[in-house]
Amino acid sequence: MGSDSRKYVAPREGLGLRARSALAGPANAGFTREGASAAETAAGPAAAPATPAVRLSIIIPTFRRPSVLRTAIESCQRQTYAGATEIVVVDNCPLASAGEVVASLGQGSRISLRYVHEARPGVSFARNAGVRAAAGRYVAFIDDDEVAAPGWAEALMRHASTGAEAVFGPVVPSFERPGDCPEAAARLFTRRLQARDGEDVTHLRAYLGTGNSLFEKATCFRDPDPFATDLSALGGEDTEFLAALVGRGVRLTWAADAAVTEHVPAERVTLDSLASRHFRNGQIRSLVCFRKGGLAQLEGFAWMGVGLAQATGFGLASLALAPFRPQLARYYRLKAHGGAGKIAWMRPFWKASYGSATARGGPDSQTEAAVPSNGPDPLVSIIVVSYRTREMTLECLRSVKRETHRASYELLVVDNASNDGSAEAIAKEFPDVRLMALGSNVGFAQGNNIAAREARGRYLLLLNPDTVVLDGAIDRLVAFAHTRPQAGIWGGRTLYGDGSLNPTSCWHRMTLWNVFCRTTGMAALFPRSEFFNSEAYGGWDRSTEREVDVVTGCFLLIGRELWERLGGFDPKFFMYGEEADLCLRAAKVGAKPVVTPHATIVHYGGASEQAETEKTIRLLAAKAELIKRHWPWPSRQIGLFLFSLWPLTRAIALTLGGAPRQARAETWWQVWQRRRSWRLGYR
Repeated sequence: MGSDSRKYVAPREGLGLRARSALAGPANAGFTREGASAAETAAGPAAAPATPAVRLSIIIPTFRRPSVLRTAIESCQRQTYAGATEIVVVDNCPLASAGEVVASLGQGSRISLRYVHEARPGVSFARNAGVRAAAGRYVAFIDDDEVAAPGWAEALMRHASTGAEAVFGPVVPSFERPGDCPEAAARLFTRRLQARDGEDVTHLRAYLGTGNSLFEKATCFRDPDPFATDLSALGGEDTEFLAALVGRGVRLTWAADAAVTEHVPAERVTLDSLASRHFRNGQIRSLVCFRKGGLAQLEGFAWMGVGLAQATGFGLASLALAPFRPQLARYYRLKAHGGAGKIAWMRPFWKASYGSATARGGPDSQTEAAVPSNGPDPLVSIIVVSYRTREMTLECLRSVKRETHRASYELLVVDNASNDGSAEAIAKEFPDVRLMALGSNVGFAQGNNIAAREARGRYLLLLNPDTVVLDGAIDRLVAFAHTRPQAGIWGGRTLYGDGSLNPTSCWHRMTLWNVFCRTTGMAALFPRSEFFNSEAYGGWDRSTEREVDVVTGCFLLIGRELWERLGGFDPKFFMYGEEADLCLRAAKVGAKPVVTPHATIVHYGGASEQAETEKTIRLLAAKAELIKRHWPWPSRQIGLFLFSLWPLTRAIALTLGGAPRQARAETWWQVWQRRRSWRLGYR
């Protein structure tokens, strides 16, 4: 949404009054609006309209997913339940991004459609706001990525009419693609209990959640904030809520015919995402027990024991089966992550499963904010440094033009003496680009410095030539920077050419521990573990906002004032490592680099350097230089020694891996033989 949508979320005219949207015009009788600001929502419960006849309130919490939200609302509007029904959409986005979708679907709706804005990010806040606003005797929850089957509401309410106080139905996943471990994904996203319709499933509460559920409001929601807000970032708020209900004697009923279909995007079935989800689910099992206190903590210790057995047994089985049964090995690795979560349930380990995000939202979420102006100058200067990547560079520039509409920008291209006609092709197709064709290859770092001196924007965006901008990514990233000015450096999310996650959008700074893990092979054995693979933030699927140590230079936004204060890139980092050095220096002056999943590009990687051995030597030299510059003594000496052994251990491991890995092994043997050229960084 643009500036018009911001008018739409102006202070409310009064509870229960019909909203007037600057975009949609006067609201239809089928659409009413509740709440308008974080301050109002935080001040106390939102009063529900005086509609005592309402029997069923369907609550849909949503966070920046307008496309799937529309489908979810429409499936609820098609329900044929005869009792008076309302749909309450709770928008959990601070920028009220769901307002237009709700307004458009409220026109002529048979079922009352109401909008509540809970500006505090966190699904617990959204659910609590929905409960407070609900006018019905019964409250049904459906997630914004779920589609209710025909007869869904009738099936839930049929059990309510017989006295059931908490009812749950099946969840059937609809996958965009099978994913890296289809069996684990199917188990994780499917909820089909071996129970008869109407059967008591209280003993199976650990396998239930509030997505696709029904509760009698007076019985189940005695507390005005029934869902624990401090658990939003972990996803355990509904598990604790159900445990509390059962503790009060509420029985849970199974509604076999009340099914919903959950849309599961491709990025949620990657091995990284599945591992994170398994780890988090394990954490919740133990955490809920320990939060109860008393004798319930014994159950928590029991879960930790189970977790230890699972992490050890499945972990070893995964390692043993990897060469022969890779698919089964992946499945066992995920089971091991679940076991590890049961052990590491404490708050310091929450980041390992969900990052440090303050808001929950999928990668298809939209960063909706007004892009600030910069007077007569462009707001952002987009810098592309190319070297023998003519076709990729042209496609990169086309994608910038195609996808950037809200932020004013200028394009600066530095061609590092390419011999493939890059400069001529760029000048011909993009005459408005400020092209600097150099007579020699000065390197990536110096190329960016040259362009930055000519830039006029408030922000500098460093963009690799082997990238493709997707879905307004530059507009989104600049808007995101405007909401997080204290960060100083901002990055987005990167994908490979096939659409799978490219995790190299950001890195953790090198430490003695993660260098040890890389050299000993622990990082390779447990790539999804943030403990053993902390440099790559193992286990985090980049689907949440998070402060990071290093934003990679393929898609890095920085304020020009900070860039100039730091003196730009150090040109000694000819290629690789320059952004890590920049970010680490920026942190020393107070910057807090952050990435957002809502600005996404494709990054092919390594397009300008084809010789694998030379590329690896450059990379290792840069990493060794980072250790020299940013580590204190004596850890610096230990780190350089451990780091120098990494190519040797990797070459040995690849050699033992058999014929398919011999080419890669040969590269690493060559790197090891030439260690004098990189092990001490730049001479």
